[in-house]
Amino acid sequence: MNVLSRLFTTPHFLAMPAIGIEVSDTFVRALSFSGSPGALRVSWWSEEALPHGAVSGGAINEKSAVVEVLKKIRTAHGFSFAHISISEQQSYLCEIAIPATSHEEVPRVIELHLEEQVPIRVAEAIFDSIPDERTPTEVTSTNRSYRIAAAQKKIVETYISVCAEAGVVPLSFDIEAGAVARSVVGTRDARPLLIIHLSEDDTGLYIVSGGMVRFSSTVPLVLGEKVPEEIARAFANEAARVREFWETHKDAHRKIQGVVACGRGATF
Repeated sequence: MNVLSRLFTTPHFLAMPAIGIEVSDTFVRALSFSGSPGALRVSWWSEEALPHGAVSGGAINEKSAVVEVLKKIRTAHGFSFAHISISEQQSYLCEIAIPATSHEEVPRVIELHLEEQVPIRVAEAIFDSIPDERTPTEVTSTNRSYRIAAAQKKIVETYISVCAEAGVVPLSFDIEAGAVARSVVGTRDARPLLIIHLSEDDTGLYIVSGGMVRFSSTVPLVLGEKVPEEIARAFANEAARVREFWETHKDAHRKIQGVVACGRGATF
């Protein structure tokens, strides 16, 4: 931070301080930080249960129930802006290599190839892209690789509508895997890691390398204090399958160097 920014800090109403919100099948969770970069601390967090069936597989079935819970949290803590994570089951990650082109043309070119990578029609999809700098030797004057996060427009529009009715302004939407990865992997940690996200709804298996999520898989396994042997075995097999996929993938090059377990189930 330079001298000018220390002397003339951004006014609070322009800074748009935002909290993080996760909508799962069973809870709405919210988290707020205070402090400055490098010295952040949790200022408050909240967890409110959702009625059964209000959200299923990340899809909002009962808007009024989710709106009511969001309003309750917003009223209690007095925030306006939020970053929202979307369930892994309602979104997709992929990698697309396209001919080098101008920044403005990238979305249009990606649209031409999107249906080859995700099971969503282009007209019904919303997506964002980021250049993949993991393998600079492969970036040539005629090719550029991009990491893509995509979801159905109607899913995102439903979340936007729910936020609007609850008086919350969403500043961004992120896939759950990306949000989890940023919270548990250091910004300078480029190692290939396997993240096991154990929630009360399902289990997410994410491969992170170079600070980016490279592969994700969600399995309907809920791990708890007493896990039947067959479920534990099925989970172990799935984790081994994901690891093998990554380590034998032609672009991986590196073996998994660590495993990070997180989420509610990681405490058992």
